[in-house]
Amino acid sequence: MKVQDLLEIGETGPLPFVGMGLVTLAVPYVMPSLRPQMASLLKASARLFLEAELGADNALTDRLVDASVDALMSIAPQTTKDEREHRTDRELDRFFVRARAGAHRRGFDHADAARRYHKHLSRFERALKSAQERAGSGHQQTFDRALHRIAHERLTHASAERRADYPSTNSSRV
Repeated sequence: MKVQDLLEIGETGPLPFVGMGLVTLAVPYVMPSLRPQMASLLKASARLFLEAELGADNALTDRLVDASVDALMSIAPQTTKDEREHRTDRELDRFFVRARAGAHRRGFDHADAARRYHKHLSRFERALKSAQERAGSGHQQTFDRALHRIAHERLTHASAERRADYPSTNSSRV
């Protein structure tokens, strides 16, 4: 969640939040006896906000994972191997795009977005392994391909993260 999203909450715009922020800052200086209560109120508010943010993020991740696993389960085992691979790859590509977009949209910075994306991949992998145990042998190839692609995506994403963390040494200096 970004600061702009916080300011757009409600129909009245950012004015009430700015006013409440100024009151929150001014009251402890005007009435020093209220400082401990204001501190505990701010801590409780921050705790509730973080809990709601994490709960919403987990629910969105679970919904995306469930929809993707259901889509993979709907791939018929009677289809040809090429068709099954094509449909599996298409569903996985949709998951990767949606997970990456959601992680970057809800991430506070680049590192947080990478952590959220890794969480998406982990939950998807766990759900696939669980569904693989319940599914019949006809879906085995679909799940094996999906798990292999997730492992490949993890490696690709991790190496891209490492490249982004280290600046290029070949840059020209003036």
